Amino acid sequence: MDNVKKFSRILIANRGEIAVRIINTCKEMGIETVVASTPPDKGSRFTEIADFCHSFESSDLIDTYLNSQTMIDIAKKYKCDAIHPGYGFLSENALFASDCIKNSISFIGPGPELISLMGDKIQARNTVEKIGIPLLHAYIHPTEKLLSKSFKEKDYPVLIKAAAGGGGRGMRIVYKQSELKGALESASREAESAFNDKTVYAERYLENCRHIEVQVLSDAHGNHLHLFERECSIQRRHQKIIEESPSPALSEKQRTEICNAALKITQNINYLNAGTIEFLWANGEFFFLEMNTRLQVEHPVTEQITGVDLVRLQIDIAQGKKLRLRQQDLSIKGHAIEARVYAEDPVNGFLPTSGKVEHIGQCNSPNVRVETSFQNGCTVPVEYDSMIAKVSAHSETRKLAAEKLHSALQLLPFSGIKSNRTFLMNILQNKNFLKGQTFTSFIDKNPSLFNQPEFSPELLAAYFLKTDSVQNSEKHISNPWLNL
Repeated sequence: MDNVKKFSRILIANRGEIAVRIINTCKEMGIETVVASTPPDKGSRFTEIADFCHSFESSDLIDTYLNSQTMIDIAKKYKCDAIHPGYGFLSENALFASDCIKNSISFIGPGPELISLMGDKIQARNTVEKIGIPLLHAYIHPTEKLLSKSFKEKDYPVLIKAAAGGGGRGMRIVYKQSELKGALESASREAESAFNDKTVYAERYLENCRHIEVQVLSDAHGNHLHLFERECSIQRRHQKIIEESPSPALSEKQRTEICNAALKITQNINYLNAGTIEFLWANGEFFFLEMNTRLQVEHPVTEQITGVDLVRLQIDIAQGKKLRLRQQDLSIKGHAIEARVYAEDPVNGFLPTSGKVEHIGQCNSPNVRVETSFQNGCTVPVEYDSMIAKVSAHSETRKLAAEKLHSALQLLPFSGIKSNRTFLMNILQNKNFLKGQTFTSFIDKNPSLFNQPEFSPELLAAYFLKTDSVQNSEKHISNPWLNL
């Protein structure tokens, strides 16, 4: 193939666990890696396992991970062939992708025109509507007067969303007409601050629905695949904390329908590289929500049920290679569930926390993935997202996967800081979760999830006092965390 390139060195324009994830695949492919780190990243694993680490003096995101020119300059300095953006930061920045191309650096992702098209939720809606994909009716550039006239009391709640948004920012749920004006104003302000675009739109809010997304993959030779669906309905502050594949809600017929709808979109827009098409699912119907033109945080569960390395395929596609997989080669093997461990206090409104990680447990169970860049003695910085680890488990059935993940989380305290670990463990043992009743309102409707106190340094001290008194018997040494 004439247009196939060979990458020898890649800059990872990211940090933390996703940088570790990409480095691991690059090592397997014989590709050198370059990372950039800020002072808060001191002691992080990604800075130690990369072949080269560029150190920033500043901790300011505008000077570092969000600075397109800075990242280009680093790639040039280290003679990188390509840049992998990971997720977040510059991963869905069309100007950054364009700058890479202008500087003869391959961007491991779709082209800037596709990022722009699907990154604007209004443009994306218009595009998929023409293709014939179901959508919830929306009002673009809504005013209080328009919405007051359009939505009757029975139509509430209403969702206000940022057109260029993501991660729950610029989003407001309105439960009654009197809240419309304030919600429109605050959503628009937040959208402008977060995305430099104050455009918002409004649609009916589905309270009892599921968040189902389809992993897609496309090469430059016209091949388009789906790698089945993930369900990401369990969320707090509109951000996912439990993801699984396959969805417990779909029949084989429904799975085929939603995955084929995702393929229809990628084929019509001539997509390239990895992406995720997100849908809302309610009462047996699905509605297009948005498309993420990047690797997702929750991609490990797809890798576990398919046996596919998505990062390797991303790199292959960016090198111009043709996908060797065919749709008929892919099948679902078992069930996988992922939990996002955050430094936060669930009881206190999931308020982010920070501090020094004194000790991280160990879990070497088969078919369990623990992805983190934190090591003993690292500090959880206030400058970045508070996710400290992703833990995912794969087994023959959903029930066994949930049990395996629960056991893995038991073995993985991040002592010294407050985390949502116990909260996640409560979800995995919740009777409604085990029945597959995983709706976006799950946390609100299951208040018992908050019952048990989080692991604390005081409990750790109590354990050591206890074990001292029994001369560290073998029973206690084997797994101290299970005895607390």
